[in-house]
Amino acid sequence: MRQNRNTEQDIIEAARKVFQEKGYKEATMRDIAAEANINMAMLHYYFRCKDNLFYIVFDEAFKMLYNDVIKILTNNELDLLQKIRTIVSEYITFFQEKPYLPQFIIGEIIRNPEKIGDRMQRNTSLVVAFRIFSEQLAKEYDKGNIQKISAISLLLNIISLCVFPAIAKPMIVEAIGIEAAAFDLAIEVRKKEVADFIINAIKK
Repeated sequence: MRQNRNTEQDIIEAARKVFQEKGYKEATMRDIAAEANINMAMLHYYFRCKDNLFYIVFDEAFKMLYNDVIKILTNNELDLLQKIRTIVSEYITFFQEKPYLPQFIIGEIIRNPEKIGDRMQRNTSLVVAFRIFSEQLAKEYDKGNIQKISAISLLLNIISLCVFPAIAKPMIVEAIGIEAAAFDLAIEVRKKEVADFIINAIKK
């Protein structure tokens, strides 16, 4: 039983590496078998098709991305501005530590938006967190503290400003001719700059 568990985990780790390097379309079951150092028969014994493996890897990556954000959005002890600052800091830190994930996740969302959207919608914790955040945003508007903005627009603004630098880093470093360490320092400063920008844009 222990051996079965180890083999299954080895396959998932191999699939994770192959999918993140090649994406769904270009990755093959043969690639995954080779990376896991097993034969095709054994791979099909554990996972019958590429889709089964892919969504294990994708769901794992997406959970890493949104689990902490859900905790922030549903934290009743944080006011709206604190939530914005904390989300920005969490996202930027996440992308600094896992620079390969934004390209992987966004690439697959572009490839199959309906299926990915459906899987996201099934996650009830994500739906609940969004509703809580929407209600908090509406209350702040009713109090006259912020300008009117939808929760989806606000979250999209936050995500866009945090994600793009992570995706564009190789291009920017090469085009401008700066050291990767200098770019990383600039990204660290953005934790405050992006939060300030978002907050100033919605405050009255």
